Amino acid sequence: MKHIKQTVALLLALLLVFTIAPFTAAATEAEPSEDDGWIAISTAEEFLSGEPTGLLAGNLLYKDTADNLAEVVANGKVNYTLVSKESDKTANDQMWRITDTLRTLSGAVVASTYDTAAADPNARQILIGYTDYEETAAVAAATQPEGYSIDFVGNKIVVFAWTNGNLVRATDAFLELLEGACFQDADGNANLLLTPEKLGSDTGDVSFYKDVPQEVDGLAVERIYDAGDNAMMLYWSDVAEGSFDSYAASLEAIGFTAYQSHETDSIVAATYTKNGTMAHVYYLKRTSELRVITKVEAELPINPYEYTKVCEPLVIQVELDPSTGYGMCYIVRLKDGTFLVIDGGFDDEEHLNAKVIYNQLVRYKPDEVEDIVITAWILTHPHGDHVGGYRGMAASEYADKITVKTLIANGTPAHLHTVMDGKWSPPNYDNEAKKFAGCRYIKANTGQRFCFPGVTVDILYSPADVYPDFIYELNSAATITFHLTVEESETRREFRYLFIADNIEQGSDRIAEMYRENLKSDVVQAGHHGAGGSQALYEYCDADIALWPTSQARLEGGSWWKDWPQAVWLRENVKVNIAHGGGTCTMWFEGDEIAWQQDPPM
Repeated sequence: MKHIKQTVALLLALLLVFTIAPFTAAATEAEPSEDDGWIAISTAEEFLSGEPTGLLAGNLLYKDTADNLAEVVANGKVNYTLVSKESDKTANDQMWRITDTLRTLSGAVVASTYDTAAADPNARQILIGYTDYEETAAVAAATQPEGYSIDFVGNKIVVFAWTNGNLVRATDAFLELLEGACFQDADGNANLLLTPEKLGSDTGDVSFYKDVPQEVDGLAVERIYDAGDNAMMLYWSDVAEGSFDSYAASLEAIGFTAYQSHETDSIVAATYTKNGTMAHVYYLKRTSELRVITKVEAELPINPYEYTKVCEPLVIQVELDPSTGYGMCYIVRLKDGTFLVIDGGFDDEEHLNAKVIYNQLVRYKPDEVEDIVITAWILTHPHGDHVGGYRGMAASEYADKITVKTLIANGTPAHLHTVMDGKWSPPNYDNEAKKFAGCRYIKANTGQRFCFPGVTVDILYSPADVYPDFIYELNSAATITFHLTVEESETRREFRYLFIADNIEQGSDRIAEMYRENLKSDVVQAGHHGAGGSQALYEYCDADIALWPTSQARLEGGSWWKDWPQAVWLRENVKVNIAHGGGTCTMWFEGDEIAWQQDPPM
């Protein structure tokens, strides 16, 4: 990693060698004078902050260096305008961080704008993140996908990174540079001088992004995003459907092997592997977007496997312990007598929801099956009312009474949670999986299919699907959405459940745009406990039954729903509404119908 201070140290060393050496002897007798090529820039002892670029020890600056310095701030005035793309929230956030720093250092007004105006090559500007200016493109071409660059191009200072997380890191480095290069002159005016050359870069220490092609049909990758869990997403917009086949062929040409693939009217997707590196490719037909998720040492989705049928499948909406404040939890019994669990509500000192979940597993375990086995525990997103039951189970007396084989989730980049939800870090799902012996974590990506006895789970949406739009809802930036399809044995009828989890409007509208009528389902889970989803999504879903992970009072109460027109629409346009606060609801399948029974509430 090439650090800013190392760059500064090298610059200072070179300056000392080539400029100070000729009069080292004289320096022992007297201070260098202006006649020697030095000028005084301050009379204050403490004008230096850190190790400023271009400044030497003491209160003197060599003239040749001074002539080449870019005056970001001169005589208390900020000479550069900050520029970012209006639709890029992360870049905008970094622009305001730089604005605040320059304002604090200079005490002056700092101008900022978006890149919508025609580029002026003579204007002194600091370009942040992706902009439409050619200077940004030039720096991007020389920047590694896993790193960042801070560079001069003409009159522009470019702060660039391919991913949002690295742009935050680039800004951290740039702010350190600004703070170190600022000083006050003899009149007390702020000055900030930078050497007009590459100011800093970081190439990172991860190279697997280079293992996959970064162009398709002659088009270079348009954007690269941090997809969480040390995975990256390569993105192309407005490309033809044939780009999927072209990219797949380029993977196969360099030794990748297809592991899984499937296609619908809305999406074509395939997962490839090579020496532990996964490349998952999917093309969204309705939006003409190609996305590639790449990750090393990736656990792969579950393909069909042999099993012995011992029972018919069930889907259960679990009433969690009301004293915990509820949450969300569903249990699916598979044909081999094992289970899927979806979320699990809050945790508390007594692990009350873990007890509720365990009792339901005991209740529905077939007699033919000796042990309670959770083939997969799906965590839709990392909020406490969804992950608490899982953590509570791992910490409870029931942990030794069950087996959890797989944890399925989608870890999101930490910077999203910092920006959207305060200063906290999302869970490390690899570590979460280790809470149960032998459990492995599989990152669920859009277009992947998980096959279980009598049930399939198709991932319809993962947080990376919001890009290239900036994310303004944390839940949409952290939640996965999926179809769960149950096969009824006798008639071969398939029943589809749409689990929205906590997706709110932004993610829900995105899902509707991606799939439209292919969202058709028999049952829909009301998003975000009733306050989420969107009317467009619900209309395309066209379900007969709505499951509400909320209290009976909220479902029946009128005032709460007035704030959520999509919830009003859903309640009024399905045949059956079932709240988990009305008691655990068990659903089974009889011919072409879904039968259900709700227990009395706790």
